[in-house]
Amino acid sequence: MILMSKKILSLGRTKKKKIIWHRVKVRVKVKKRFFKTASLTVAGVLLIGLLLLSLKTVYGFASDKIKSGIFNTEVESLDVKIGNEKMSREILKLFADKIGEKWDDDLKKGVKKKLLSNYPYVKNITVSKNILTGKVIIGGKLEKIVSEIVLNGNKKYYLALSGKFFSSTYEEAVSQDSVRAEIYAGKKPELRVFAEFVNEINLSRELFGIKPALIKYNLNKKECSIVLEDNSLVNWGGFELTDLKILRLNSVLGDVVGKIPAPRNVDLKHFSIGKIFISEL
Repeated sequence: MILMSKKILSLGRTKKKKIIWHRVKVRVKVKKRFFKTASLTVAGVLLIGLLLLSLKTVYGFASDKIKSGIFNTEVESLDVKIGNEKMSREILKLFADKIGEKWDDDLKKGVKKKLLSNYPYVKNITVSKNILTGKVIIGGKLEKIVSEIVLNGNKKYYLALSGKFFSSTYEEAVSQDSVRAEIYAGKKPELRVFAEFVNEINLSRELFGIKPALIKYNLNKKECSIVLEDNSLVNWGGFELTDLKILRLNSVLGDVVGKIPAPRNVDLKHFSIGKIFISEL
């Protein structure tokens, strides 16, 4: 009876469950990845903060001139870069009235147009504004002038290496060693190839035994001849083989000294097949 009552009492009690606690271990790789990500995030935030602080500091110390250049659309000053000091000073004076004007596309186009009108031998013209200083920079390059030419027997021009010709040019443009030329052609002649030939003759002038004094070119007939200092006339033929033609010309003229008096007529038209004809002019 006593045993039965104990059993009954034991059945009425709640059986206490045994709880086992497990501590989750974080793997070493997971730990490293976590700390790396956290470090990069912190570094990024610090970097952005330093950048903003730097910009604020730079802006705080920036001169009024720089600030006005960024936020002001007016022309603060001018600078000219075309490779010629004298002309640069002239151009600065030409556009001095632009200082204080509003910078826009119309002003930019106006400067280009006026510069080209006054100095047609300036090429690759650029006009830009420095946003930091408000300075407008006018840039360009001078055409290389290879010869003073007379076109169709009446008007003088200056021939550029590009084939363009101008009624006036800058003071240092024409060298004393450049050979003058007479050109006969129609309206708007294409002279680039001839200009390159003239430049080659100028560069090779010292190779001539008798120096060239004048180049004659008839574009319509495609005939080119060179008048030498002794008034000899050389029918040059095509523009190729220039150096070789000069050497052979010197040799031939040397051979006929005392045989054919100057001035002489030399024909190099058939030079490519090895023939040179020479006679008294």
